[in-house]
Amino acid sequence: MNGTGLSSSLPVIILAERDALARDMLSTALQRLNVTVITVADGENAYTKCLQHPPRLLITDIWLPRLNGLDLIRRLKENRVLHPRQVIIISALGFPEVVAEAAALGLQDFLVKPVNTDQFLERIRRHLGEDNIL
Repeated sequence: MNGTGLSSSLPVIILAERDALARDMLSTALQRLNVTVITVADGENAYTKCLQHPPRLLITDIWLPRLNGLDLIRRLKENRVLHPRQVIIISALGFPEVVAEAAALGLQDFLVKPVNTDQFLERIRRHLGEDNIL
């Protein structure tokens, strides 16, 4: 572990989800993989954590308090903290306009809630590569 309490050798995943139950379920699923998971409940905290611990992958809900997921991604992109391929959006609402806006930001991965855990982990594995599977 380094001074931040995070292992420097494991990929960092930041999970930004406003719903505590969904956040806990997804976090528990991610713990099956060889990664460090940081969970946050709002967009401002997600932004701060991404600056402090640049993630290998950001998983974000669109409808976050304080800063929505799309604005979070825009800010991270502007500050060159995160590439759009490092983002998975999860949302209960798969409105075509939202999907189109996400695509315009360069995002390629979008999951509609409720998230199937097996499908979710398969997407994570694809993003991280097979090296991080226990």
